[in-house]
Amino acid sequence: MVYIASAGNGGLSSYQADFDAGSDDENFFPGLTFPGDPTFDPDSDPPLFFGRVIHDFDARPGSDKDFFQRITVPNGTRALISLQWDSPFFSATGSVGTANDIDVYILDQPVDDDGDFIGPTKIVGGSSEANIGTTGDAVEIVEFFNPIDPGTTTFNIMVVHSRSKQTADPNDTTLIGPAPGLFKYVTFLGPLAIDEHNQDTGSIFGQAAANGALSVGAADYRTPGIAEDFSSSGPVKILFDVTGTRLETPLARQKPDLVGPDGVNIPDTTLVGVPDPIDGLPNYFGTSAAAAHVAGVAALIKEASPSISPEALLEAMRSSATDMLPEGFDDDSGHGLVQAHAAISLLVELPVIADLSITKQASLENADVVAPVTFVITVSNDGLATSTNILVVDDLPDELAFTDIAPGPFLCDEVEEVVSCVLLSLSAGQSATTTITAIVTQEGTISNTASVSGDQTDPDISNNSAVVQIEASEVPLPDLTLTKTDLQDPITVGGQITYVISVANQGTGEATGVSMTDSLPEQTIFVSASVTQGTCNDAEGVVTCQLGQLNVDQSATSTIVVITVSTGVLSNTATASSNETDLDDTDNTDSEDTAVNPTPEPTVVPTAIVIETPVPTPVPTAMPPTPVPTATPGPVTPQSIEAKTV
Repeated sequence: MVYIASAGNGGLSSYQADFDAGSDDENFFPGLTFPGDPTFDPDSDPPLFFGRVIHDFDARPGSDKDFFQRITVPNGTRALISLQWDSPFFSATGSVGTANDIDVYILDQPVDDDGDFIGPTKIVGGSSEANIGTTGDAVEIVEFFNPIDPGTTTFNIMVVHSRSKQTADPNDTTLIGPAPGLFKYVTFLGPLAIDEHNQDTGSIFGQAAANGALSVGAADYRTPGIAEDFSSSGPVKILFDVTGTRLETPLARQKPDLVGPDGVNIPDTTLVGVPDPIDGLPNYFGTSAAAAHVAGVAALIKEASPSISPEALLEAMRSSATDMLPEGFDDDSGHGLVQAHAAISLLVELPVIADLSITKQASLENADVVAPVTFVITVSNDGLATSTNILVVDDLPDELAFTDIAPGPFLCDEVEEVVSCVLLSLSAGQSATTTITAIVTQEGTISNTASVSGDQTDPDISNNSAVVQIEASEVPLPDLTLTKTDLQDPITVGGQITYVISVANQGTGEATGVSMTDSLPEQTIFVSASVTQGTCNDAEGVVTCQLGQLNVDQSATSTIVVITVSTGVLSNTATASSNETDLDDTDNTDSEDTAVNPTPEPTVVPTAIVIETPVPTPVPTAMPPTPVPTATPGPVTPQSIEAKTV
């Protein structure tokens, strides 16, 4: 039979020392030295102080004696202390019990007027059971509750070699049995802290310390290379054989043997656990959870090799475990983290396979229509062989519109809302991530599924697909549209262009903080800007108009005037935006082209000039006029002269 036991959750919460009785009467305290305080915890009576010899916690040469070990127990918490010493247990031997008696007390911790600690005065808890006799065990168990009402959290532990409990005389000096040697106490349950003389010794005891038992520590499955802080450590010192006979040489038993994973889901929601942030099921922590995993590995080994002996099975698990820090066997993690496949491989030949799995997370659980959602897809190879030609497919539903992808190590493509990503290979134990962004287009419950496959046969296809759900809701949102026109086109260089820009809200909700921005062409000079509502200003050729709020079906018009300074085709673009997400931002921008022509050359026009010849004037003479026949002059003909334009 294979016996698997949890190592315990005590970590290093223990104290171990040789009982120091001193060499004089300084360690002697008579009975009733410390009275009980019945008012501290009304539900529990403090034990009677029998007194006699008290252990000195500070046994350093030359140091002052310290009979009290200071501890902290938070208000409202409960602590369990188990103290054992080097005497036989009748319950273990069946014939021999302890020959001496040790008591353990918890005392108060008063302070003076300056707030400094002073010596304890009252007993508030402890155990002073009569252990002596053939039916006695060398153990005292203290269950201590610190109520909230007193408000104190600091106390003291005192360990006493008790006097006889058969007499009521407080001055009776009869000790019960020989002086004890080695003793040890371990703390459980609540967060008790040892504030002084703390030796950080191991806390494994009981069945977990047995020679034939496999003692199991715990490591969080998310950080499997490091043992949990609370996982009990070894080694375990063995002083007696099974008959109760003291060994000539004590055994230092190496414990724990192995570490198993804890912190994984448990299907039973009635058990106490930490809710998982993803699926909400409780995650179960502790060495009890880890021991169950190791027991499962042992069952798998037995299934693979039915005739294996218990010794061979335990050796297979120990020798195949993955070493943890520090290197080699250690008192915190033993031989290391259990490995099922490696252990079985020592006994039978197993196929080396790849095992792909996929997870998917959405950036939003509740989203508005038109909101962008990011999906992070992670593919892992949980097998022992490399997986090749890995294909991830995400067929986006109708309620999502693809916008972008960050492929990571994958080669990705999108065709008609189906995203396909290929990875040539993924080594064992490795993962790869890709990220898809889509816009929510419809309200309702949206389910988005991604799947993964590879060339190799997958032993577990239950984790080869992953689905996430989003609750989408319709909210009133604006839909700004911008139209831009020029009133002069074409125009002569040096002339003015008037741009008319209209911004309208054609959505289902109001738009606030609406602005229109127009970056003027470099070939223009700003003249003026006006708007039907709001204000406009120009900053180095960039005109910004603050339009304020536009209700549904409301619009505002901006008018911008510029002077052209060069010829060509001027392209002018304006854009509108608001504080809200736009239902359709593809129509928030508009451009207008304007042809600017050069100034025309002057036109030459021919001009006619008419010159008239004057009629000669008769000149009188001295001679008498003699009639002389003359020809009658004809009409004078104008002469045309071509003139040049000056």
